[in-house]
Amino acid sequence: MREYDSIDTMISAQKTKLEQIKQGIKIILSLKNDQRALELFKEKQATVQRIIHKLDLLKKERQKQNSLANAIKMQSTVLSTLEKRIEFADMYLSTNGLLEQDNCSVISELSSIYDRSHTETQTSSTSYEYTPAQEPVDNVQQSAKLIPTNLRLTMLDIDLLTQEEFSSVPKYMLGRLSLETINKFIQVINETVTAKYQILSKPKSALKAHGLQVFKDYKAQETADTKGKTFITELDLAKQQGKKILDKTSYKLLTILRHTKRLYENRSGGTLKYVLILS
Repeated sequence: MREYDSIDTMISAQKTKLEQIKQGIKIILSLKNDQRALELFKEKQATVQRIIHKLDLLKKERQKQNSLANAIKMQSTVLSTLEKRIEFADMYLSTNGLLEQDNCSVISELSSIYDRSHTETQTSSTSYEYTPAQEPVDNVQQSAKLIPTNLRLTMLDIDLLTQEEFSSVPKYMLGRLSLETINKFIQVINETVTAKYQILSKPKSALKAHGLQVFKDYKAQETADTKGKTFITELDLAKQQGKKILDKTSYKLLTILRHTKRLYENRSGGTLKYVLILS
């Protein structure tokens, strides 16, 4: 008995065989020599047709199951990211004794901003090119004045790509890149941002020699164009991945994230920066 790589392959192979049988029956029917044989073949033809129809339904059901599995996988990734944000917020509040104080206004503001930033769905599938007139408004930075600086780090993540957004990306941009690969890269960007702004959120007096130098290097990257913006550089992103420079795949992924409005480029100060577009 032949083995198949997957259920989909088996269904396609069986459907092809049945189509061949169907064609054979048509040829036999064209002979019209034996009335009894003719009736028998017509009956078999109808049976084959019913089987083909059932195979088509089975294939469609299989496609639905695959789509559901991908959606569950994406939700699992989202929940994992959310769990990390909650752990970081809890750590900050506990460390600074804020859980013992009356911080209802802070927590309320944090919750409302978080809800706004993660319930809005990006539906536009048109390409995006940054101009000053299109500069996005950073809701987190404008609305979270009551929230401690470190706690805001949980709000600086860019959202994972949805299946709808992935489908809107031109094929020449995607190549063989999958939605899972793109979202893993987004997580790397979010981790890079968190690592950077954790250092920038600390007072200089709390930093040791190496940390203080990193702090100064980050500050030196800032220009008038990036003031108040959340950004990282090519070098920041490469270091987070354990590399000296970005590879071709990373640049492809960054192009996709520009297209889907997750970030845009800024070249002020002679350094290429990737500015996050926060929901």
